[in-house]
Amino acid sequence: MPVLDGKQLAHESLVNAAALGAMAAYKAPKIAGTEIRTQVITGDDLIPLSEILGVLGEGSAFVAGDAACSKKAHEEGTPIVELLIGADVTTSDLNWNCGACGFNTCAEFNKHSKANKSPGAYYVGPSCNWKVLDFGLAQAWAAAAVWHQNVENRVQTS
Repeated sequence: MPVLDGKQLAHESLVNAAALGAMAAYKAPKIAGTEIRTQVITGDDLIPLSEILGVLGEGSAFVAGDAACSKKAHEEGTPIVELLIGADVTTSDLNWNCGACGFNTCAEFNKHSKANKSPGAYYVGPSCNWKVLDFGLAQAWAAAAVWHQNVENRVQTS
């Protein structure tokens, strides 16, 4: 039987756990049918992500902490994998007119959102609350799936 490198096996297992997290994000229950997108980033591809988080961290201690942890793990050679989960919550095709976003109708929300869309650096809205709920469910299901693989993880909003 060959001798296998434990660190390499751990890294491969983390990638597999992230894949299970991505699957869970896609399979999470959705109230509004929000389209979820995922990517898994690992290795040297994490360096630009850490650098961007470092710049964004100048305005947020939480983001600065995320950047520092990612950078330190990479420098120490600790296997690290990032599962990115995203969704566009800035439009609503639901036509529910619930007012939870602060507008009376989905049409008013969409008109305002189109004219004032955030560049995406931080949560500045406006956002369809039903799509945000779907997005949160996807994140929670992904984190739970990874946790079931005995991999400590957390949701980072950065």
